[in-house]
Amino acid sequence: MFVKFMCSQLSTISTPRKFNNLLRYPNTAWLQQRRISYHNPRRRGVRLALVQWINGLRSRYCMWKLKRLLAPNFDELDFLFGARQAATIIIKAVHESDWNRIRNCCTDQGSCAIYSLCQSQRSIHYSKLLRFESQHLCQVSPTSVKKQCEDGRNFVYVNLVFVGLRNMRDFATQSEQAEMLQLMRQLLEQSQIPDHNLIIQQRIVLSQFALTLRRELKQSQPNPQEWLVDFYKVFGFKLVNYSPVTLEYRIIEIVKPV
Repeated sequence: MFVKFMCSQLSTISTPRKFNNLLRYPNTAWLQQRRISYHNPRRRGVRLALVQWINGLRSRYCMWKLKRLLAPNFDELDFLFGARQAATIIIKAVHESDWNRIRNCCTDQGSCAIYSLCQSQRSIHYSKLLRFESQHLCQVSPTSVKKQCEDGRNFVYVNLVFVGLRNMRDFATQSEQAEMLQLMRQLLEQSQIPDHNLIIQQRIVLSQFALTLRRELKQSQPNPQEWLVDFYKVFGFKLVNYSPVTLEYRIIEIVKPV
């Protein structure tokens, strides 16, 4: 095969210079395509590693800034644990439209905005599927920390991004599982997606939401005011249908969650 190829190439060569160019610069288009197909997964892996490294570096910087603003004995683990607890409280309060709980754990501006969010989400089915406990929040990442002066008082604001993941079979009682499945069917009907075309072995709710915590800086008091929620918004919601037997899956994404 190689001899036939070389003979066909030599038949088109009229000068020794062209022959030398052919030997020096052969036709390597298939080699380039093979290299591109080989390097594309590696490039995606490098990009993912770079994004994770940048996010980790940003989180470390936010923690360093918090430690500098609050106290040298600032505990990162306690802060992240408290942030998870605050997120679960807000999620449950929004689901139940509990005004007293919202008012107790939020700022004045945040409580009004979150309560209005509760009223606007009563007819939205996917918002009722957001039922996360602290163990379901698989990722908590601070994105920014800023100090702001309001009416002569200094406050520190921390913006955090959460990723929640929960299997619908994770609920304790059969009634809760049946309720979640019914809400999911209503969501599929609202999105005009047929349920019989989906894989039904495992159903997983995946959500991304942002939370802003505020705390007043008081140097004179040994125990300053605790953290309060100032902002809450769901900016990503996905319903994952997964089969552990066939390893098939289908992801339904809500384009513009409120």
